[in-house]
Amino acid sequence: MVPLKFLSTKRKHKSLRRDYARKRREQPMVMKQLAEAYHKSSRPVWFSWLFKLSPLIVVAVLLIIIYSPLFRIRNVVINNIPFRETEGRLQAALQQFFQTRRAYILPQANLIFFNATAARQILSRELYSNNVVFERHWPNVLKVNYQPGNIVSLWQNQGKIFAVDQAGRLIQELTNTKIYNFNLLLVEEAGGGDRKLGDIVATDQLINLLQNLPTAWSGNIDKYKIERVVVDVKSLPTVNVYTPDDWYVQVSAEEDLIKQMQVLKRLLEEKIKGDINRIQYIDVRFIKKASYTFKK
Repeated sequence: MVPLKFLSTKRKHKSLRRDYARKRREQPMVMKQLAEAYHKSSRPVWFSWLFKLSPLIVVAVLLIIIYSPLFRIRNVVINNIPFRETEGRLQAALQQFFQTRRAYILPQANLIFFNATAARQILSRELYSNNVVFERHWPNVLKVNYQPGNIVSLWQNQGKIFAVDQAGRLIQELTNTKIYNFNLLLVEEAGGGDRKLGDIVATDQLINLLQNLPTAWSGNIDKYKIERVVVDVKSLPTVNVYTPDDWYVQVSAEEDLIKQMQVLKRLLEEKIKGDINRIQYIDVRFIKKASYTFKK
């Protein structure tokens, strides 16, 4: 017989005690050396110094640009200025502007740091217009392109002669009009006070008449020329147009100018044809009631 103890199915279990001993999981030395070599930076030492000194390098380059004479504006070219006196005023204004600094550091005389917006504001006080465009021509030339409104006429007041623009404003005093080849009317102001640059001396109606008068006159009366136009503020809208023979025509800024000139043409060719030397003035302001007066 087999003993019962050998028939037992009970198995012996392993010990339930855990091993708390620390285990080393480090890589082998060869693997560590290979990993360190792989992650090691390949940049040279001087590159790290260059990175550290980069702020100082930027400041140095900026100082070189600021104080270098290479970009200092040496020549200012002003285009489309109708009068020499105006060009002189703009040159003086720009030279004064070049003495200032942008943000207290950057010189306006440097073409790189030149502030066109601020310069345009300065010149608008001289030109009474913002139509100024700046062009940089490297390394040291600045071009100023002025886009003026039409100059309507010359305006004479108390011995001074000014240029008048489309807004009726005096934009330039002229010291010697003979040096210019003008095809502009000379308007003589009668009874006006002392005028200065920037004053508005003419209404829109008067400006419109002054602009259209030369064409309307030459299209109807080629034989006679306009010497000057006399304007009295108290007499507006009446304007006196003088000829070299010292007789004048009274026209109105409120009436149709072409019709007034057509009436003048008929009077000169029909009723006053042989007595032109005796004429003192012709009044065509009232188109249907035109009249004329002889010298006494």
